[in-house]
Parts: sequence; structure tokens; C-alpha cells
Amino acid sequence: QAAAPAEWRFEPAAAGKPRVVSPASHLSFSVSHSGAWLACAVCRDEAVGVDVEVPRPADYGRLARRFFTAAEYAALLAAEGTGQRDLFFDLWVLKEAALKREGSGLAGGLDEYEFSLDAGCISCRGDRRAGEYHLWRLQGGAHLALCTSGGAAVQLFRGLPPLMEGALEAPLRGCSKCP
Repeated sequence: QAAAPAEWRFEPAAAGKPRVVSPASHLSFSVSHSGAWLACAVCRDEAVGVDVEVPRPADYGRLARRFFTAAEYAALLAAEGTGQRDLFFDLWVLKEAALKREGSGLAGGLDEYEFSLDAGCISCRGDRRAGEYHLWRLQGGAHLALCTSGGAAVQLFRGLPPLMEGALEAPLRGCSKCP
């Protein structure tokens, strides 16, 4: 049965991530926005994390040296041109979605997760909890990642006010579960 918006109650979990306490405490959600993109992921009885980023110019090598693992940094340096930018944002959104799933956000340490994107498959090492990882490239070059332990519904909006672009059906780069 549906609850009126005024009936919904939220409170921060231990690390500060908001959670639903009533009327649907079995729901987990994650929200992210960048530029004109807004993503919301909802999952029943499992934690979920989502991140969306619109690429912007930066010194990707310097940022990767600071926040990524040695293997991710080496892969980034081996990439050329726009491939380096795309790899940086693919890795960034995966890391941030994983940290959001666990509830720590960036304070949990971006280098705690090590991702590789070989042959269109996502693999992860160093994960504190196994999960499924999905990665999309959106219109206009934005990057979106979803991290969940089970199935999740994702709604994606673009524009202000948000205009629904539609739910995402399948990952562009594939997914895998961490061992």
C-alpha cells in the first residue's frame, strides 16, 4: 500500500548515509547527480550504490596517482587521448558506487576497491563485500555505475526540471561478482 510523502521517515545510518526507517525500512536507495543528470537506485533488502559523473577536464594522471591503486594508475597511464579520460571516469564511478553501497561515501577510501575493465568485463579486488557492478556510458559522454548485492531498479533523469529518460535495462560494459 502506498504511503503519502509526509509519512516517509529517513535517518542517517552509522556512516551518515540516509536510510528509510518507515514506512518501507526494507528499501535501500542511492542518489547521484552531475551536470544535468540525476540517477536514483532503489533495492529491496540489499544495499545499493549509484554514481553518475559528467567528464570535465582535469589532470587525470595526478588524480589517479592520489586516489587509485597502483594497477589502476598504470592502466590509466597506458591509455591515450579520450580513452584516458573515459577510463578515469569509468573507474571513478565504479569506486564511488561501491563506497555508497557500503554507506561510507568517499571517506571509505577510493583505493579500497581495485577495478579492471578488461575485454568488456568488470572485475574487482579488495572489495570488503561481494557485489555486482554495472557500468554505462550515457548520451553526452556521462558515466554511470551501479553497485548492488542483488537486483536494483534504476531511474535516470536528464534536464532541469528532470525529464525521465527511462530505466536502464542492461550494462554496456558487463558485470561480475567479486570473489
